[in-house]
Amino acid sequence: KASLKGQYTLSSNFQISDLITITLTEKPTEIGPGETLVLEGNAQKEGGKAADGFIRLELLGDGNESIIQEGTVKNGFFNINLSLDPETRAGKYLAKIDVYEKTAGDVKTNKGFLNYNLQITQIPTNIEVVFETSMVEPGTMLRTKAILHDQTGENIEGSTAIITIKNPKDKIMEQVEITTDEFLEFAIENSEPPAKWKVVAVSTQLTDERTFNISEKKEVAIEIINRTLRIKNIGNVRYEDMVVVKIGGETLNINLSLEREEEREYILSAPDGEYQVDV
Repeated sequence: KASLKGQYTLSSNFQISDLITITLTEKPTEIGPGETLVLEGNAQKEGGKAADGFIRLELLGDGNESIIQEGTVKNGFFNINLSLDPETRAGKYLAKIDVYEKTAGDVKTNKGFLNYNLQITQIPTNIEVVFETSMVEPGTMLRTKAILHDQTGENIEGSTAIITIKNPKDKIMEQVEITTDEFLEFAIENSEPPAKWKVVAVSTQLTDERTFNISEKKEVAIEIINRTLRIKNIGNVRYEDMVVVKIGGETLNINLSLEREEEREYILSAPDGEYQVDV
């Protein structure tokens, strides 16, 4: 307002603003751990002049992780680089960009901010073979799976792995491509001898090899048909034991020695009559 001898005039309206508008010209939306996030852009005051001041970049993760990098703004231009640790947790992050000017007394004057979403990806760093049990009994199922870990040890879902099962002679008994973290079942034959087998898992050029053991199983199948007693070794080791046969009140001890899958027959005899036979 200007006045002279009781007369006055008003200027047109004008605005006093502390707003700085931020424009990004380089804005990655996805980045891997161990890489460098590069942000470039311009900062302009509302009056049209280029800002000269400072910039602060903060990455905020879902787990309250916070990564901060600071830089400067000159003639309205900024370029800020933030190097991520190779073990940075994967997930969604909020990139918060603050630009401000300040006086010699360290008082902030003009300022502006911009937020955008950034994804830090999972990088496979380790694969692990896991058994439901490392001691497998013949006649049961081996259950094994491959787990793929990222840079912080978290499981990577939706990936695939090739699992190979090998016998003690290094012969491939099974090889399948399967989703990681999903169990593969493989039948161990009842007569398979005790031995150490191995499982190899491969995914994204990562490999792990673990061993499991087939336990001893001492077992015979007994069958009585009329007067014939039939005994067969259906276990996976040589069967050496005493077989006790009871016919009525009489007892007969048989020292039995059978190789795997070997079978023997015995003829039962007793005086005429009806008897309870126990073996």
